[in-house]
Formats: sequence, structure tokens, C-alpha cells
Amino acid sequence: MVKKQRMPKRNQSDKYSRNSGRILLGSMILVLVVLGVRFSYVAVAKEVKGHKLDKAAQLIYQSQNEVQAKRGEIFDSVGNVLAENSSTYDGARVR
Repeated sequence: MVKKQRMPKRNQSDKYSRNSGRILLGSMILVLVVLGVRFSYVAVAKEVKGHKLDKAAQLIYQSQNEVQAKRGEIFDSVGNVLAENSSTYDGARVR
């Protein structure tokens, strides 16, 4: 005849650790839900504290600045000139 094995009874510390785990899991899920709602709101409304995010992004990424290139001579390791500035002319030939 086979005897049934009895499950050990839970003591008080097992109950506390189980409840602590549930509270921790619930709080983490709550934080993730709150962050998800906030990110979704910002993505849809494109506004945070009265600031229009799409306008700010346009100002940052669509500005145009003209930068004049600094021209000069190119030297090799010994100091010999490899390339230097020279005047250029545009011309057209008419037949």
C-alpha cells in the first residue's frame, strides 16, 4: 500500500513573503502602466507642459546654416605642397 505524502503546512513567514511578492509585482505593473499612458499621451498630443514638441523639433532639425569652407594648402609629412589654391575660371565656347 502506498502512503500519500502530505504537503507541509505553510508557516507565517511563507505568507509574508508571498504577500510581499504580490505587492512588489503589483507596484511594478502599476508603474509600467503609468509610464505607458504618459508616453502614449505625449506621442499623441505632441505637447508637454504647454510646449509644442513638433515645433521644437522643426527648429532643431530644419535650421539652415551656411558654413564657408576654409581653404588652404595641403602638405605631406615632409612639408612639400601637395595641393594649393588656385584661381579657377568658368568658360564657355560658342561655335
